[in-house]
Amino acid sequence: MKTILWHALRGSFTIEKIVNLTKIDRGFLTQIKEIVDFEEVLAGAKK
Repeated sequence: MKTILWHALRGSFTIEKIVNLTKIDRGFLTQIKEIVDFEEVLAGAKK
């Protein structure tokens, strides 16, 4: 199940914007963003 955070990171929200809105740790969000980006690479490789 994809989360709102996943959608925000794939969309137009920056990590800084999410930090300001949620107070989630910047380092944690950076790691999640790397996973989201890698998921897109894997999805492209499947095609």
